[in-house]
Amino acid sequence: MLYSHTIKLVRYYQGVDGLKTGYTKNAGYCITTTAERGNMRLITVVMGEPSSAIRNSETTTMLDYGFNTYEAKEIITKDSVISKQKVEFGKKDSVELTPMEDYKVLKEKSSTNKNVTYQLSSNPIKAPVKIGDKVGKIKIIENNKTIQEIDVTVKENISKMNILKAYYKELIGMIKGN
Repeated sequence: MLYSHTIKLVRYYQGVDGLKTGYTKNAGYCITTTAERGNMRLITVVMGEPSSAIRNSETTTMLDYGFNTYEAKEIITKDSVISKQKVEFGKKDSVELTPMEDYKVLKEKSSTNKNVTYQLSSNPIKAPVKIGDKVGKIKIIENNKTIQEIDVTVKENISKMNILKAYYKELIGMIKGN
C-alpha cells in the first residue's frame, strides 16, 4: 500500500511522526508537527507563513533548537521499586511498590540537574491486592514544592492466605513472642 503524506518533514527530519498541515488565505501556510527523539517529544506550531518551504524551515529550526538545547530527565519510571511494604493476610509477607506512571522533567542540557526528590505516602496493604490497585501516592518535590502526585501500585499480585494458614502464622508468632 502506498501512502502520500503532506508533511514532507516525516520523510526528511529524524523523529517527525505527524501531525497536520494547512493553508487558507487568512492564515497562510500552517503546520503542527510532532517529533520524538529518545524519551522526549516536541510539538511545534507554525502559522501565517507565505510558503510551505518557509513553514517547513521554521519548523525544523524550532525542532533543532528544542532537541539541541533541552533533554527530558527521567525522575521515576513504572519499573522503579519505591519501597517494600508489609502485606496483611497475604500469602506473601511483603510486596514491592512501584509508580503507576513515569515522570520526567525538562531541563537545559547545559544546566545542572534540578533538585527533584519524591516522597511516598502509602496505606496499609491487605490481601488480596493486585497490580493496578492504588495503594498510595508519590509526591514529586522540586525546591520544597510539590509539582506532581503519582499513584502507587504493587509490583505483583498477592493472594489472601486461607484461614488455617493465618491461624498457624498467628500461633507461631505468639510462640516466638512477636
